[in-house]
Amino acid sequence: MSAPGGTREQQLLKLSLVLALAFALVTIAFGLSISSSSMLFDGVYTVVEAGMTGLSLITARLIAKGDDQNFQYGYWHLEPLVALVNSLILAFACIYGFLDGLNGLLTGGQLMDFGDATLFYAVATLFSLSIHLYLRRSGKKLGSQLLDLDARSWLIGAILGAALGIGFLAGSMLAGTDAAWLAPYVDPGILTIVSLCLLPLPVRTIIGVGREILQIAPEGLDDQAHNVAEAMAAKHGFVRFNTHVRRAGRQRFVEMGFVATSGDMTTSYRDLDRIRGEIADALGGTNPGCWLTVDFTAEDQWI
Repeated sequence: MSAPGGTREQQLLKLSLVLALAFALVTIAFGLSISSSSMLFDGVYTVVEAGMTGLSLITARLIAKGDDQNFQYGYWHLEPLVALVNSLILAFACIYGFLDGLNGLLTGGQLMDFGDATLFYAVATLFSLSIHLYLRRSGKKLGSQLLDLDARSWLIGAILGAALGIGFLAGSMLAGTDAAWLAPYVDPGILTIVSLCLLPLPVRTIIGVGREILQIAPEGLDDQAHNVAEAMAAKHGFVRFNTHVRRAGRQRFVEMGFVATSGDMTTSYRDLDRIRGEIADALGGTNPGCWLTVDFTAEDQWI
């Protein structure tokens, strides 16, 4: 069972990886040239994101291969694992950035060229936002959690760039005023605030993919499967039914069991296959994104 749109997904992840690495190198070089700790944080943050994009690309290739002898359900389970690793690293990066900025504030801060930094982030913000919109639209079309995660990373980059640009602009406006003594604190202050504001984004992802890894049933999918099974049981005369669901990345796993009366000898295999088809259609149709198992029995113990 291969993943839908696998080739296109990989192409987009490659593009994102190349752009992220180029952007990170430019940001780090610029940050070093003007002695900006917040720009260095932004560059390092982007390098981490690029590394995770590379990991996502490898995962996308494995998913596109489909199942094999060792992974007989395919490689879908790697998708939430990649998202978890990505988010954990970004969360630690935010914590480190916060502590580094706080240390800068406590030690007196540092002066830098605010004008050049403001111009840099005006361009960088527009660039990151355009890449985010493109990847998000593509991810929705392909139903890719990996592209959605990557698009979110570019959005974080755009938010970070906008915040840094606004902060540097404010810093440049302090020159020649009575508040000029605050200028050295602008760079570490921005780093502290931005790191703290970005932290909830990876934390939210950690909670979401953690539910998938722990195989907690998604409420929407659980309700859908139960309603479909209830309708089919009433329509075809089954006396009881049961459902089990879980999600792994973009893959949905749905199991249904139906109990018929033990004296029923009129239902053929063809009839049972037709019922399976009705269930599949009610769940959205047969596609590689849904692993559907439907059992029919006369004994409760088999469901």
